[in-house]
Amino acid sequence: MSATHVNVGCGRFAHVAKYADRQQAVQTRDAQQRLRRAANLCHVFWALAVILLAFASFTVIVVRLRHPASAADDSSEASPDTGRRIDHEQLRGFVYVGAGALALLAVAVILMGLFGNRTGRAEGLAVLGFFGYLAYLVAATLVLYVMGRKS
Repeated sequence: MSATHVNVGCGRFAHVAKYADRQQAVQTRDAQQRLRRAANLCHVFWALAVILLAFASFTVIVVRLRHPASAADDSSEASPDTGRRIDHEQLRGFVYVGAGALALLAVAVILMGLFGNRTGRAEGLAVLGFFGYLAYLVAATLVLYVMGRKS
């Protein structure tokens, strides 16, 4: 009777040991999947920093290559809608300052991504900087438009 009781007892312990092994295997697999996901998403800040630099470069190139229609005409006659023109030199200055700030922000995003603790702050800073730069350009254009109408 004790042999049967011992076999049943061993069976119970074997079942508990198998359950513990399965639990440990599931936890290990889940941890590995989390690491794979973290490894896949941990380099997003590089892409966002490149996008910031590309957007800053693009706006500088567009402003540098854009020639106002009145630049070819050197006559001193005032056209009827000269009060509605934006001063392109001032706009160029706004774009250069904003693009420089965006490039510095891209460097900060890279540094935060490399030395941060992978909480997503670098990515959040990049997205915030992108939309901040867009808002800055819109505000600068509106200010120059309003100032151009007043003078």
